[in-house]
Amino acid sequence: MTTKPNRLKLTQLESVPSRVAIGTVIGLCLAARPASADQAAQTAQIERFTARPREGALVLTWVVPPATDISRVVIRYRVDGPPPGTVDAGMPLYDEATPPGTVCGTRHSRLSPRHAYAYSAFGLNTEGRIVSTTFAVGTPLAVVPPDTVRNLRRADVGIATSPGARSGR
Repeated sequence: MTTKPNRLKLTQLESVPSRVAIGTVIGLCLAARPASADQAAQTAQIERFTARPREGALVLTWVVPPATDISRVVIRYRVDGPPPGTVDAGMPLYDEATPPGTVCGTRHSRLSPRHAYAYSAFGLNTEGRIVSTTFAVGTPLAVVPPDTVRNLRRADVGIATSPGARSGR
């Protein structure tokens, strides 16, 4: 019995949307597929801005669409409060030139699990005007120390016996 391999037509491959997966990243931007005529009609908003919890940290990821005026992304944050409303409010975390059609991320570490961190991502055009604003809130996971080891026995040492027990006396 012979089977034919599954082959997709070229038109089917072109119609499949491109997706880029990101794991834990530190200030990383990956290029995505260039804009098509259908994507040109999309809005110029920062997409999928999320804050994913890790032990003692939050990993922030976002997508800058291919058809956009955004040339720079600025991320500001506040602890236990609302997300910053302007580019000058809160504390700075990220400020980088970001070309259109990229998937980006950064790691915010050394955070306390007792606080909520509110982030604002601002997309700025080449003139420095805000063209996109989005928000994310996250709380990091607690850093859990390892448990105390119990009932641990050394394998390189035999059972201690008295000298009289060895001779059989």
